[in-house]
Amino acid sequence: MTQSAELSKRTPEEIFAHHAQALGTEDLDATELDYADSAYLITPSGVLHGKPAIRFNQINSAVLVSRPGHLHLLL
Repeated sequence: MTQSAELSKRTPEEIFAHHAQALGTEDLDATELDYADSAYLITPSGVLHGKPAIRFNQINSAVLVSRPGHLHLLL
């Protein structure tokens, strides 16, 4: 089964809960599972397309606002 098929089986509530949990545990790999390969993410700085662009944005955002013991991602 493709990733798109797997994503389509989850409710928005399930996806949001998983995403919040992944962010809370600072697990960028897990947050990536919540996006389709061709996902778009609209941010204040522009539109991102695809998992590589979204992940790059998350890593850069985390570096900019992280402090010891806390990782805050700007999505």
